[in-house]
Amino acid sequence: MPTASYNPDTGELLGTQRSLLSIYQDLNALTAAQKNAVWTDFTSGTPPKWSLDDGPLAGVVMALSVPAVDLSGLSSADQLKARLKMVAAYCVDRPLYLVNPSFDGSISIAAYV
Repeated sequence: MPTASYNPDTGELLGTQRSLLSIYQDLNALTAAQKNAVWTDFTSGTPPKWSLDDGPLAGVVMALSVPAVDLSGLSSADQLKARLKMVAAYCVDRPLYLVNPSFDGSISIAAYV
């Protein structure tokens, strides 16, 4: 059964939640510059934006922070995969995060259909 996707700021129904895999694939299709812009924004602030996630997938975001942020022994490719999966999980909780974000208006990845 499809899961509804809501705007966490307003409670507005946005549509049906997309799968983590489909969001991850869209993130992976971004250019290197776009991926860097997303990661820079995602890790900005004190505390970083990702650590403020309070949605249903907050635990997944936190678990993925270990390979994405804290482990320097991973290859660059593996660390990038962990980062993109972390952002994908965050997007499920914040479905409008990457819809024409202020840091790069050329990005448009909705976490709902």
